[in-house]
Amino acid sequence: MRVAVIGRTQMLHDAALALVRAGHEVGCVLTAPAAPEYTRTEADFERLARQLGCPFLCARSASSSEVLTLLSGCDVGVSMNWVGVLGPLVLGLFPLGVLNAHPGELPRYRGNACQAWAILRGEERLALTIHVMQPGQLDCGRVVHQEFLPLSPEVANAQVWAWLETAVPQGFVAALEALARDPGFALYEARADDTAGFRGYPRLPEDGYIDWTRPAADIVRLVRASGPPLPGAYTYASIGGQVDKLAILEACAQAEPFRDLAEPGHVLHNDPDSGVSLVACGAGVLELFRCCDSAGRAGSGGASGCGLGCGPRTWCG
Repeated sequence: MRVAVIGRTQMLHDAALALVRAGHEVGCVLTAPAAPEYTRTEADFERLARQLGCPFLCARSASSSEVLTLLSGCDVGVSMNWVGVLGPLVLGLFPLGVLNAHPGELPRYRGNACQAWAILRGEERLALTIHVMQPGQLDCGRVVHQEFLPLSPEVANAQVWAWLETAVPQGFVAALEALARDPGFALYEARADDTAGFRGYPRLPEDGYIDWTRPAADIVRLVRASGPPLPGAYTYASIGGQVDKLAILEACAQAEPFRDLAEPGHVLHNDPDSGVSLVACGAGVLELFRCCDSAGRAGSGGASGCGLGCGPRTWCG
């Protein structure tokens, strides 16, 4: 098949190469300016297009005549993290439609940051859903491929992205194989008006701020959902009279019940050997294993530790 590549991210970049290895032809590459956390930029997609010998365009909208001309003549499109919802003029160019790779279980988890929202809500699994996009509609249509990642308490954002970087290219290849056998193939239909569905809105950097009055289990989920390649959950710590911003990269809720008295955010203990710090929460205690300050440096407790420097005036907030 002749395929148009539409969107951003490392996963889509690798998917284009996987499709070529599977015998497909990339007819064009359309991208947009990369988000700060992306490991592939528009320059990388331009180099990809040169490598594959196809036209390239970087744009902020898919509605221009230049974009429509670029996309013409392809059998199918593959898309991930495009900057908007594609309309009927674009989708109507492709006999087999445009396939979107979406990290969420549809019709639930439409929209943005679905992997983070799934962790925050304590879901047991995350879906990669590849579906045929519908004109002017967000994350709905025929689902042609789907697979799942169990969200155990150890799985954080970094593990989710690593899984997607493999699953997305393989998923696009599998989806095109299914459509080659049957152009109308569908596992099921994800309807926009399904009452089980809801939309996730983007997670902003300030959403990673830790509210220590929350239960420790909730804060652990925030740390897991906000970690690399995102900036991480964060707090401010007063150490030796100096206040600095700390990104919390790894933590867990202490299993033992907390019987002592402390205000949320008070640093209860710091182990100088392991660097593990204990912080009181609204319910329970958080163990901080890994953090870094505003300069990107690990704490004094060690390269893998927090090292907040426990003392009577030390606090997080």
